[in-house]
Amino acid sequence: LVVFDLDFTLWPFHVDKLKPPLKPTGDGGALDTEMSSIYLYPGVMDILQFMSQHFLLAIASRVEDIAAAYQLLHFCHISSYFPLKEIHPTSKSTHLRRLQARSGFDMSEMLFFDDDKRNIRDSTNIGVQAIQVTSGLSWNIVTEGLFLFSHSIITNSIH
Repeated sequence: LVVFDLDFTLWPFHVDKLKPPLKPTGDGGALDTEMSSIYLYPGVMDILQFMSQHFLLAIASRVEDIAAAYQLLHFCHISSYFPLKEIHPTSKSTHLRRLQARSGFDMSEMLFFDDDKRNIRDSTNIGVQAIQVTSGLSWNIVTEGLFLFSHSIITNSIH
C-alpha cells in the first residue's frame, strides 16, 4: 500500500489556507475566491498514473477543511487513483492504523510519503516505511522510496 499526504506533497499549499469556495479551472486545477491558482506539483499526475498501475494507493491527510480536500482531489482529476482516503484532523498514526484496518495490509507493507518530519517519525514508530518529501513529490523521491521499501521487505523476510 502506497500512502500519500496532500499538502506540500502532492500540491504546493495547505488546503486549510485556501479561501473557499473553490472553482474548477477545467484543466486539472482550481481557483479560490482570491483567484489564486491551485495545481498539483509538476509531474505528480504522471507519478500517480504509474503508481496506480502497480500499487494500491491511499491518502492520509490531516486537514480541517475536509470538503475542500475532497473537492481538490476531484478538480485535479486524481481522486480515482485513491480507493482509500483518510482525510480528517487526527494524527498520521491514526490515519495509517485506519488504512491498515481497511486495506488488510500490515504496517510493514506500507510506504508513506509526507513533507512533515514529525509525521515521518510517527509513522516509522508504528512500523511504516516513510519518506520525507522536501520540495513536492518527484520521480527521484518515488524511486528512493521504492528502493528503501523493497530493501526493508527483503531485510525483514531474512530475519
